[in-house]
Amino acid sequence: IAEFSTLNGRMTLDDAGNVVIAMAAVDTAALVPGSYFYDLKTTHSVAPVLAERLVEGAFNVVDEVTV
Repeated sequence: IAEFSTLNGRMTLDDAGNVVIAMAAVDTAALVPGSYFYDLKTTHSVAPVLAERLVEGAFNVVDEVTV
């Protein structure tokens, strides 16, 4: 499972308010081909802790795709 957050620096917000997610080539190379699911949640750490799912979906990892 890959985790992206502002705390680990793998997710940022740009000046326009867009969520930018970055995954290094070494991390993508470690993905096993197959179907995966994801969700994007916001978490507020003030009491009570609240988490809200913003988006969810699926994607496929295909072996040896060239760009």
